[in-house]
Amino acid sequence: MNLETVKSIILWVLVLLSLLLTFSLWNFQPNLKLSNNSEYVDQVDLGGKEVTQQEIIEPKSIIFHNGNTFYGFSDPKDMQSLYRDMQSWVMYDFQVSEKNGEPSQEKQLEIIFPEPMPMQMAKTLFTFNKVGSVPEWSFKKMYITFNTENSALKVIFVAENGERRATAVVNNSKKYDRLWRYLTTFEGLREYKLVKSGSRPYYVPKYQIKMNQKVLTVNTINPSKLVDALFNTPEVVRPNEINENQLYFTDGIRGMKVYQNTQRMEFQNPYQSASRPLQDTELITQSVQKINSAKGWTGEYNLMHIKSPDNIIYYQMYYNGYPIYSTLGLSVLMQEWQPTEISVELNSYNRPLFRLNNLINENPVTLKSASEVLSYLENDSSYKLENISDLRVGYYLSYQGIDTNNVVKLQPGWFMENNGSWQRVEFNEEMQFQEGGS
Repeated sequence: MNLETVKSIILWVLVLLSLLLTFSLWNFQPNLKLSNNSEYVDQVDLGGKEVTQQEIIEPKSIIFHNGNTFYGFSDPKDMQSLYRDMQSWVMYDFQVSEKNGEPSQEKQLEIIFPEPMPMQMAKTLFTFNKVGSVPEWSFKKMYITFNTENSALKVIFVAENGERRATAVVNNSKKYDRLWRYLTTFEGLREYKLVKSGSRPYYVPKYQIKMNQKVLTVNTINPSKLVDALFNTPEVVRPNEINENQLYFTDGIRGMKVYQNTQRMEFQNPYQSASRPLQDTELITQSVQKINSAKGWTGEYNLMHIKSPDNIIYYQMYYNGYPIYSTLGLSVLMQEWQPTEISVELNSYNRPLFRLNNLINENPVTLKSASEVLSYLENDSSYKLENISDLRVGYYLSYQGIDTNNVVKLQPGWFMENNGSWQRVEFNEEMQFQEGGS
C-alpha cells in the first residue's frame, strides 16, 4: 500500500467522523427545562387548593323581584349556597330566542355576574340535559321566572346588549318551591333598592347593615415556592436584597419582586412576541390551570374582572362571602398572559403572600345606609354619581406586619366602582360606622 492510498483512507475516516459528530449535534436535545415539566410543577404547594372554573365564577348578587320591591340575602353565604344548588339543576329544552329585553314578571330572580360571561361558559357553569351549538354573545345577567301551572322554572340568559335571549327549563318542583318560599316569606332576605343615578343601574341594601370588624392571624407563603412555580430553571435563581423590605429574584430574564413588609409579590416575564387577544374562555382556562398547578388558591377567591383585549384577569379575595379590598393589592390575584405562535406565556403575576387564618378578635359595627352614602357622594364635589356604576359592602384589609405577629384587620365599609375602578368610600371616622349600636 503506497503513501497516497494511506492518506486517502485517513481522509475518508476523518470525513466520516465529522459527519457522525454533526449528526449527533443536530439530534442532541439538552434537558434544560426539567424543573418546569408538569411532574415537577405538581410538587409545588403554596398551601392552598385547586378549584374548578365552576367554583371560581360566582354572581356578585342574586336579587328577588316582588313587584316594585327587591330583596337580597342578609348573609352572602346563603346566596353562595343557593347558587351552588342552581349549578346542579338539570336544564332542559335549551333554545336561543330573538326576543330581547329583560323579563318583567312580578315575581322573578335576577342573577348578576361581575363580568360578561360567554354563552359557551354557561355549559361549564351549569348543568344541561342537552346543548347543541351556543350563540357567540355574552351574558352578564340571567333571570329565573315561575310557571305556576306546572311548578317549573324558566331560566333566561340575556345578552349583554339586551338584544337576544337563550332559555332553558327546570322541571323540578322542589327547586320551584324553594325559590317561591323566599318570595313569599322573605326569610333570610333584606330589602334592597335600585339605584339609577350611575352609569348603569345597580342594587344596594336599603337599610343599615351590622357587621363585625375582625382581626385575623395569617400564614405567610415562602417566596421560594413561587420561584419553583414560575421560573423555568429555579436552581439558577438567586435573591438580591434591594432594601430591608424588598427582595428581587431573577434568572437573568424573568424577575420577581417580593415586598416583605406587606407580604406580596410581583412577577414579570418580559417575553416579547407577536400577540393576539385571547378569548375569555381561553384566558380563564389558562389562568385557573396555572394557579391550580401550585395549589395557589390560598383562601376564598372569585373572578373579579377581565380586561380585554389586554389578556389580564383579576380574582378578588373574599371572607365569609364579602369582598375584600386593599389599596396595596393585598386582596387580588392578577395575571397577564401573552399568546405566542406556539403557546401562551404568563407575562406577569401579582398576588399576596399570605392566607387568612384564625380569628383572634372582632367588634360589632353598624354601617351607614345606602341612602346616606349616596347623599354623601352627591354632596361631595370630588365625586360624580354618574361615574359610579356600583356600590358594595365589604371589608378593607390592612396588613399589620411582622412586628405584630402577622395579623390583618378587616374593617367593614362601603366601596364604590368609580370610573371603572373600585375605591373605598372615604368618610370621616364618625360617619363611616358607629361602634355597636343600631
